[in-house]
Order: sequence, then structure tokens, then C-alpha cells
Amino acid sequence: MLDKLNPATEDTPEFAAEQWIGALDAALASRSANALTALFAPESHWRNIFGISWYFATFSGQQSVVAELLERAVAVSAWGFRLDNHALIPRRTVVAGREVIEAVFAFDTSNGPGTGAIRLLPDADGNSAAWTFSTMLDFNRICDARAGRAAEQSHARDFAAPDWLEQRHASRAYADREPDVLIVGGGHAGIAAAVECKRIGLDALIVDRERRIGDNWRLRYRGLKLHNKTPVNLFRYLPFPPTFPDYIPKDKIANWLESYVDIMELDFWTETSFDRARYDDATQRWTVTLQRSDGLRRLHPKHIVLATSVSGTPNIPTIPGIEHFKGKVLHSSQFAAGREWAGRSVVVFGTGTSAHDICQELHAAGADVTMVQRSPTMVVNVEPAQLYDKTYLATARRSRCATSSIPACRCRS
Repeated sequence: MLDKLNPATEDTPEFAAEQWIGALDAALASRSANALTALFAPESHWRNIFGISWYFATFSGQQSVVAELLERAVAVSAWGFRLDNHALIPRRTVVAGREVIEAVFAFDTSNGPGTGAIRLLPDADGNSAAWTFSTMLDFNRICDARAGRAAEQSHARDFAAPDWLEQRHASRAYADREPDVLIVGGGHAGIAAAVECKRIGLDALIVDRERRIGDNWRLRYRGLKLHNKTPVNLFRYLPFPPTFPDYIPKDKIANWLESYVDIMELDFWTETSFDRARYDDATQRWTVTLQRSDGLRRLHPKHIVLATSVSGTPNIPTIPGIEHFKGKVLHSSQFAAGREWAGRSVVVFGTGTSAHDICQELHAAGADVTMVQRSPTMVVNVEPAQLYDKTYLATARRSRCATSSIPACRCRS
């Protein structure tokens, strides 16, 4: 806690954040539920990413936040909560129409150092209550220490030993070892998970059924681009070059995935399908059967991460009479290029991002396009949706909401 300062200083976001974080540390040290309750707004939220206990969850509501925070903080001896002004100087800003004070803090636990962020709601009396509170283990600090030790051991050179490329081939083969983590799915999530596993010292293997790394993007319709700006889609430790466009084309991002896997030295098996798995309580390992292009392979990882996406399985609605339609029926995942439909009539069911992209490409190629929408159009404020982008973009810009313009497209409710 700070000593009493002059009124001008007390009015700063730094003072408010320092007062709040000091009160939090004192409340947790004394295990006082009443003191903790006074620090959180009634509609508060705590996002815990393994920061305070090995639990990945969001708790909402003052009572739930206080009860869970108190129990979990005691279990891992969470203490020493303090502002981290090197990461972010506390500041006033507006989030989803609410005036808040944002700050970053650090703390310690029996599992390792932690980091977190808060958004405080200040009142007219100079007091503040937390609206959002997030905590995670500071893997950067944990891994930096490990990396330093590994670097010390890598200076020795043995010219009789396998060279780098030979070591990479041996690592990918898994002929004489088992992976700690098997990651099923080689898209953004699977690759990012493998990098983080490797950084904390776990042996991770990615498997994917596609023929080439990046084919989950490369094989989609020709006009596809990422719909979030470049900074939102980057991978850790390797930013995109400044020459990359704001919205990256599918083939460019596919090639980037392939390059990233190579640069980060990740073990990746393509043309590999996850068949089945069985857990053995005695060995505390899985027995996994994989179907590879050259036959079956069994592995025994400690953990399995399913990174198979939430939208990878086509959802084709049942439409009465569709079996009598003489034309071609396909899901958007099978759509390749608008030029195949030039001069033909096409009906697109759905009005999501892919539907708009496909309709625009069909129209540009000379098709007669009709878009069918099941429910009425709902227009919502775009600002809350921009919170995700603002987290990643250095400068938060006010965004404009605009509907896609599809000439000659007939939208039907």
C-alpha cells in the first residue's frame, strides 16, 4: 500500500491500481472473504489460465470469484501481488462503453511465478472494484531460466555426432522414445500448443491427416483470406514480416505455417489419422493407434491434445426434396472456385463469412447468385466484438461496421 499522498497524486490510475493490488495481497494473506468481496464488482469475472492452481476456467459473479480465488490461492500459497509497471503503466481507458483502469501485476505461487491483468471500475469516492481479473503462470520467466541452462550445454561441438539435419530426422521418427504430448491436428491451435509444450520442456508430436503442413488452409476456396488483421493471427516468438498484408491470403498463411514448423523445429507427421486411444491407469500413459501412409503405428504419450477445430465437420441441413434436385449439391468446404459456375444459377444457404465470400466470388465469375437466410438479420454494436482485436493490436482503432456489398445478390428471409 502507498502512504497518503497529495490529492493530485491520489487521482492517478497508478495510485488506484496500487491501492487495489495492495488490498488484494493483504486480503489473501489474511484469508478474509469479506475483504476480498469489497474488492470485486457484483458482475466481476476471473479468468484463471493455470495461474492460481492448475485450473483453466472462468468464474463469474462476485460470490463465485471470491470463493474460488480464496480457496485456490491458499492451495498454491499465492502471495506477493504487486504491479508490473514494466509491462504496462496503469492507465484509464474505455472498454465496451465503461470507463476502467487497466493494469498488469505479478505474483508468486508454489507452482512458479505468475502474471495477470485487471480492469478496475473507479467510483466517485476514489475507490475501485475489479470488473475483470485474469491470472496465469508466467511461462516466459519459467522458460527463460530453462533456456539459459540449455544454451550453456549446447556450446560443445562433437564433429563425429549426427549433424543438425540428421538429428531432426531422428527426432521426427520417434524410433526410440515416446512423446510426452500427442497433438491431434496441425492447424493454428495444434502448432501453437506444440511450441509452448516444447518451450516448457515437453516432447510434443503433431499428427495431421493432410498431405502437407498448411493444407487445412491451402485446400480451401481460392478467394479466402484471413478475416482478422495480421497482428491477431501471429504465432509467438516469430512475428510476421512488415511486408505482410493486413488480411493474409490462404496460401500465404499456409506456407507460413509450414515455415514456422520448420523454424521452430517441431515434430510433425502428415498423412496420419488418429484411430483410437486407450488409457492405462498403471503406466499413466495412453496407447494410441495411428494410421499412417505406410501402415499402423502405436505410441504411448502421457497426454493427448485434440486440436481438431470446432468447424471442421461439414453441417449439411436436411432439405425436403433435395434428393430430386438434378444439379450439384456441395458444402462450402468443397467449394473451390467461382469460375466453375460461370453463367449458372447458384443458391447459397447461409449468410456467414464463408457464404459472403463465396457469393462474392461466384458473382465476380459471372454466376447468378441467390443467398438464402433462415432467420431475420440482427444488427449489433460492433465495439464489444473489437475487444479481441484490441488485445493484440498496438493501436486500437475505431472500427466501422459495414455489410458486404454483393451486386445482383437477392437476400431472402
